[in-house]
Amino acid sequence: MRLIEHQIEYGHRYDNFKLYYLTDLHLGAKACDEALLKRHVKRIADDPFARWIGGGDFLDCIARKGDKRYNEETLAPWLAGVNDAVGTQRDYAIALLEPIADKCLAMIEGNHERAALDWYDRNIYAELVKPLAQKCGRSAEALMLGVQGFVRLQFAYRPKQAKGMFYSLTSYCHHGYGGGRLPGGHALALGRVLGDFECDVAFMGHRHVRQHVEKSIPRVKRGKVELHDRVAAFVASYLDSYIIPSSDKHPIDSYPEHKGLPPGPLGASMLMIEPSAREYHLIPKLGRASTLKLERIDVEPEELAA
Repeated sequence: MRLIEHQIEYGHRYDNFKLYYLTDLHLGAKACDEALLKRHVKRIADDPFARWIGGGDFLDCIARKGDKRYNEETLAPWLAGVNDAVGTQRDYAIALLEPIADKCLAMIEGNHERAALDWYDRNIYAELVKPLAQKCGRSAEALMLGVQGFVRLQFAYRPKQAKGMFYSLTSYCHHGYGGGRLPGGHALALGRVLGDFECDVAFMGHRHVRQHVEKSIPRVKRGKVELHDRVAAFVASYLDSYIIPSSDKHPIDSYPEHKGLPPGPLGASMLMIEPSAREYHLIPKLGRASTLKLERIDVEPEELAA
């Protein structure tokens, strides 16, 4: 388990920072909502106070050869005719994330990246992180958290002719694990994380759900008893639950449909951080609900008679 630390300086007492958690992008899947993801990338790129952590499953990592999950109809259109589907997904993700590479704090390995290593002996996780790190003059190790770890932010208030004031915030990040259909199961998993890991905020993905649990812990600090507010969150994905039928009107059944899973929310979560006030606030929803797209099929009377 690794710890990645960042020091962030700010010069105005009322500066607020935004920490985005982007997870389960599944670039390369036809059901990936690339338009929503690109809007969030632009939002981060345009905001000097924005930072982000990548939660894993950046790529769908389903190859045409030797992968039992392969279905040509479920691949993104830009993979048509491509032999190295996984490598093309990597290049596509790099190009999409390059505008915000300098604002990345850490990147987690998801189970889809791990599958490429287990099945094809290809460390696509490192192949993805390395060029993004090099883009802003860092080593890959400065961003690679593995499947889990801590990210600690040290905010330093340093206006001219004034002493520094520091505020630190620790996030525990894991790609996520398990599943289940009921909200209670997700809440139990988040409650365990808050009991097992000492942190201010815990982020997880993988389940393609949006849910959070808050907990206040009495503690002694600077000779006083105070409440330490903590929060753990499952963050939504960018992978829609349904796929628009192809032009021949044949249905395309997605993985969630095969498994009988309900539609999931789409998008990211954001932490609003006010270092001078020593406060942070979770904004769970940045995105939209999954949209069930149904197409009407008109059947001619003679077809019914047949």
